[in-house]
Amino acid sequence: MKISLRLCLVPLFLIAICCPLFAGDVRIGLVSYWPFETVNGNTTPDLAFGNHLVLNNMTVANIDPNGARSNAFSFNGSTQFLGMAHTNNATLTNNLGLPIYSLKRYTVMFWAKGAAGQNNKVVFSEGTSNTASGLFLIGTRNGTTGTPAGGLNASIRTAGGTTILPNTLSAAPAFDGLWRQITWVDDAGTVKVYIDGVLDLAAYNYTQSSIAFNTIAVGALIRTNVGNFFAGSIDEVALWERTLSKSEIDEVRTNGLVTPIPVFAPTITTQPASPTNHVGDWVFL
Repeated sequence: MKISLRLCLVPLFLIAICCPLFAGDVRIGLVSYWPFETVNGNTTPDLAFGNHLVLNNMTVANIDPNGARSNAFSFNGSTQFLGMAHTNNATLTNNLGLPIYSLKRYTVMFWAKGAAGQNNKVVFSEGTSNTASGLFLIGTRNGTTGTPAGGLNASIRTAGGTTILPNTLSAAPAFDGLWRQITWVDDAGTVKVYIDGVLDLAAYNYTQSSIAFNTIAVGALIRTNVGNFFAGSIDEVALWERTLSKSEIDEVRTNGLVTPIPVFAPTITTQPASPTNHVGDWVFL
């Protein structure tokens, strides 16, 4: 006797079609969420998966009570940053979902307040500790030219030194002494950047390449050395293993992220093919 496994898969297919993959809760797919409200020893907690960031040349005195949403962290622009290595060192982190770039489709969101005119300073980055080349950064403009002076710059370079996204300046200002929400939405190299929920007109698209990032930092860039220190305040850094929609970005910008972060059931990101097999056969979807 033979039976078609295709019929067995129909209900699953219908469920996937009828139920939007990420409907209902913007926190689905959240990899890390650092609200920057508190200091625990020498770390500030990640409320999603425990990827706590280590304070470097910083103390509880760096907590800025006038953040975009309650507290934030202030940075002196010369020595201070938050960071960690992607290891399994239980003291630092379990590294779930990091580095975020490796997920190919992801979202980076944060609030930042910094003065215009800062050159080549980094707000969020991933790097390669064994080389000075590999980097993924979002920060201030690169160099002393370019319009606007408070523009947002982004760049990606492989560990071998190949630039896959050259320094790209935003069309709208992001650093002007005011709190600005920045959102980077990367859909396998097709990128949308939002400043205060408004889609920026600059073109950030690039061809993705596999890069073995092993550091993450807020307020600087960690490679063989640490540098590009940001001066200002940063708040509410969050990373998703999916691309957020415009409405979801607006929701977080308006309402923030509700904690505690729940554990969500697995979701279907790629619809499996519908095979036909004999009873007892293995099927790999």
